[in-house]
Amino acid sequence: MAKNGGRRTILEHLGSANTDSELAALMQVTRDKLDEGQEELDLGLDALAEKTRTTKPRGDRR
Repeated sequence: MAKNGGRRTILEHLGSANTDSELAALMQVTRDKLDEGQEELDLGLDALAEKTRTTKPRGDRR
């Protein structure tokens, strides 16, 4: 997305996801596009997502 004169312009729409598997595929396509010519800044979000998936919900802590 680019901003010009206060207006946002979509540079390229990569798709939409309705399921977790579609989201995973879309994220992979995005990573591949980033790898073509731009490095990815590691914000640690993959590790956070993994931790969230492996953590029990609050009500289930025993």
